Amino acid sequence: MRVSALTLLLVLVLPFTSIGAAPIAYSVNSDSPDANFADHLYSIDLATGVATRIGEVRALEPNINSDIEGLAFDTNGRLFGADDADETLLTLNLGSGQATSVNGSTFNLQLSQANYDFGLTFTCDGSLLMVADQPRSLFEVDDAIGQSTLRGVNGSLAAPISGIAAFGDLVYGIGQGSDDGVTPLSPNLYLIDPVTGTASLIGPLGNAVSPYRDAGLAFDSSGGLWAITDRRDINAQDLASQVLSINTATGEASLVSEIPVTDGAVGFESLAIAAPAGCSRPPNTFGVNPEGVPSLDQWALLLLIMLLGGIGFRRLRQPT
Repeated sequence: MRVSALTLLLVLVLPFTSIGAAPIAYSVNSDSPDANFADHLYSIDLATGVATRIGEVRALEPNINSDIEGLAFDTNGRLFGADDADETLLTLNLGSGQATSVNGSTFNLQLSQANYDFGLTFTCDGSLLMVADQPRSLFEVDDAIGQSTLRGVNGSLAAPISGIAAFGDLVYGIGQGSDDGVTPLSPNLYLIDPVTGTASLIGPLGNAVSPYRDAGLAFDSSGGLWAITDRRDINAQDLASQVLSINTATGEASLVSEIPVTDGAVGFESLAIAAPAGCSRPPNTFGVNPEGVPSLDQWALLLLIMLLGGIGFRRLRQPT
């Protein structure tokens, strides 16, 4: 697989990218002490943890009482959700939370086992990728009809990954924290190969993260990696979800905020922030290469030249 200059820059720069003003994100609470507030779409100020309830996520035709496990924006700003209860790919209305099946039917993901925990992300090439924690597998999903296709082989992730996020050519996953809310399982950050469906460990999230069950993962438009956790104790008592920023080089997470347990705002395990970002410009933007020789992305090459030029200039200015 040819690695573009932009990808190399992302590998070098992303770990040192500082998160500025925290963005507004979207998530669905998978449960609530009050059944009237379960499975609602929320907008969340990641900096403060303030969650604003938008509306119930429910599809009327067909009738789907959804259990959203993964969320992702496409390049057109449409919000997609993966429903665990009926294994259905949906689109969600940002103003009301109302859901619509992408092909008008339930079970359009065409999976054979229920009770997955899903994670969703769109990539720069327009692919919709989905992880499922129980089979430990990666899928590509047709966003027009919902049908999922296994990438790699079943179980090739080799870890229960419950959230996924892409930036440029890089795809990351966050592991399921625990089965019971206490005993650690895989509270780690992983790098995912989207072709083979395999994952490699980057590192543990660290001590700033309280025990959690499942988590959502998403990049903002500037390359900051964020996570949100679904926290319940061993007695299934709901706890405040945490908002985390994650170092993509080490996997270490920093606690940014906690979401107050009010008005049903608990059990967040999905996260969507922005459309796919970090993407290179289309090939041949500045003209066709007549010989067909592969060339580096021109914008990335320009950045590299500027970086090297700056280093050379500083050396010239140093006294001898």
